[in-house]
Amino acid sequence: MSDNIHKNHEAAFKAKVAIEYDILGLQNEPPLNIHYQLFHRMASAILEAKRFNAKYAVTIVHSFSPEHKWFSDYQDFLGLFGTSSKINELVELPESEGKRVFTGWVVGQQKAG
Repeated sequence: MSDNIHKNHEAAFKAKVAIEYDILGLQNEPPLNIHYQLFHRMASAILEAKRFNAKYAVTIVHSFSPEHKWFSDYQDFLGLFGTSSKINELVELPESEGKRVFTGWVVGQQKAG
């Protein structure tokens, strides 16, 4: 039973991310360890830039985690494009849909308790 659940989850993830993968110009199988939201938000930024005839598509991940939780997943996502980033750094990804594409992971200031 557990194997079937895993296979169904994997198939659902691959089907969900297929459209985003195409928009992002990625070729290989999507790795299961990367959160779907990263694919979706980046593809959405590209489609919105196209819709509004903007020159740039930008996705910012705003984290409030003092431990930089999930930053390694973000790095894995960037690795699909052959790049990496530091925290609070904007990086350029390959052009998509005729738009220059940028992303960054920024850290918000923690509120005093």
